[in-house]
Amino acid sequence: MPTDTVERNSTDYLELLAEVFAEIVQRGVDSKYVAGTSEGEVTPALMQCLQYIYLHGPCSIRRIAEGLSVSLPASSQLVERLAQRNLVTRHESEDDRRLTRVDLTEAGREIASRARSERDRWFLRLCDKLTDEKRTALVDSLEEFIFLAISNEQDIEKACVKCGIDHLAFCVLNRAHEAATGTPLEKY
Repeated sequence: MPTDTVERNSTDYLELLAEVFAEIVQRGVDSKYVAGTSEGEVTPALMQCLQYIYLHGPCSIRRIAEGLSVSLPASSQLVERLAQRNLVTRHESEDDRRLTRVDLTEAGREIASRARSERDRWFLRLCDKLTDEKRTALVDSLEEFIFLAISNEQDIEKACVKCGIDHLAFCVLNRAHEAATGTPLEKY
C-alpha cells in the first residue's frame, strides 16, 4: 500500500486506524495487567485467566476455556501455571474428578483487583482528554461499526467479552442479539 495513494477517507486508512486502535488498547490493557509475584511474572495470558475468574467467581476449567476462547488443554495449562504461583486453588468434585472448580486465592484476587484498577485509571485518563461530544461520537461510531460487523448469533457470542455482569440493555452486542433473535443475551 503506497503511502502517496492512501487518502484519509479511504477504507485502507480506516482499516489501518482500526488496527492501530486495537493494538493500542490491547497493549495498554496488557501493560496494566502484567504483574510480579513472589512466584514470578504473571503474563498477559495468565492475567486474562485471573481476570475471568475474578469477574465470574469460582468456575470449571471448561467454563474458563469457553470464556477465554481457548482449548480445554490450554485452559488447564493456564490454571496449572496459576496454581503453581499460588494464585488459584483447584477443587475436584468428589462425584466426578473431571469437574474441577477453580477459585482465586487471596493473592490472586489482590493482583486481579489491582490490575482492574490500573486498567480503569488508564482508560479514565484517556477519556478525560476527550470532550463530551468527541466521547459520544467515538461511542456512536464504535457501536455502529460493531453492529455492522457482526452478522449472526455466533459472531455476537464470540465478540462478547463476558464481563461478568448482566448484559446491559444498551450494550451493542445485546441490542444486536435482540435484533437478530428477538431476545436479549442471557447472562454468561
